[in-house]
Amino acid sequence: MGGPMGVYDEAQYPWLVAEKQFIKQSIAAVKTVIGVCLGAQLIAECLGAKVAPSGVREIGWMPIELTKKDKKHPLLQDLPKQALN
Repeated sequence: MGGPMGVYDEAQYPWLVAEKQFIKQSIAAVKTVIGVCLGAQLIAECLGAKVAPSGVREIGWMPIELTKKDKKHPLLQDLPKQALN
C-alpha cells in the first residue's frame, strides 16, 4: 500500500532494498505481482521506469474503475466494475 516513504528512499527505509529484490525475483519467476500506491511505484521502478511525483496530492481512498480490458483479466474477473471507498 503506501506510506510516507518514496520508492528511492532506501537510505531512510533500508527494507526497501529487500522489497525491491523480492519484487524483481517474483517478476523474473513470472509470478503475478500486484501493487497499490507505493507497491505500484516499486514495481514500476523494478521494471526500469522512472518514478516521480504527479504534482497532485493523493491522500485517502479514491474510487477505482475497471476498464473493459481489465475485466477480462483472470485475476480481476470477479471484482465489481467500480469499487468505492
